[in-house]
Amino acid sequence: MRTDQLIESLVADLKPVDQSSVSRALLIALAIGAAAALSIMFAVFGSVPNLLGRPHPDVFVTKLLFGAGVAATAATFLPKVARPRVDMRNSPALIYLPFVAVVAAAASALASVRVTEWSDMIYEEHSVTCLLSIPLLAIPAFVALVCALRFGAPTDQSFAGEIAGLVAGGLGATACALPCVDHWIPVIAIWYGVPIGICAGLGAMLGPRLLRW
Repeated sequence: MRTDQLIESLVADLKPVDQSSVSRALLIALAIGAAAALSIMFAVFGSVPNLLGRPHPDVFVTKLLFGAGVAATAATFLPKVARPRVDMRNSPALIYLPFVAVVAAAASALASVRVTEWSDMIYEEHSVTCLLSIPLLAIPAFVALVCALRFGAPTDQSFAGEIAGLVAGGLGATACALPCVDHWIPVIAIWYGVPIGICAGLGAMLGPRLLRW
């Protein structure tokens, strides 16, 4: 058999990836990741403080919006990165909008007080707990999203892993916001933004290994 005949016989039965099945798998993975993050949060932290009676409800809402915003904006790109030969490295500026928004809010808060008061606004008693908890809460979501992405055929596996890490980190941050009682927005920008970035970086590193096909 000649080489061209062999190639034709090998590709004769190939069918395109069913994008609807990939989308369904991604939606299921998001649901599993969110449920797992909440379950781990309740198991580790126990009951959640009164959401309506907190002394700084605006900070609490900011935490929720930041985590959910990161997860939602990054999740919109999951179906695209699951397809082969999709180059999006120069396009998804939308991903950075939640980070820009929270950094702008933090800068505004810091500018409204004296420099001597900044240390109290960027570090609180439970700040390190957020740094450790968010990646922990993100692990189930990342695993579920990687499994869902494997239903597709991502060729830019590092970027696909980065997006999965961002989504997982956002879900972890959203769950972490429920028991967290931080009082300042700069704390959110640093101690929520950094662990989400760590999740994205680890996802980019692990993507080529976990999404290889």
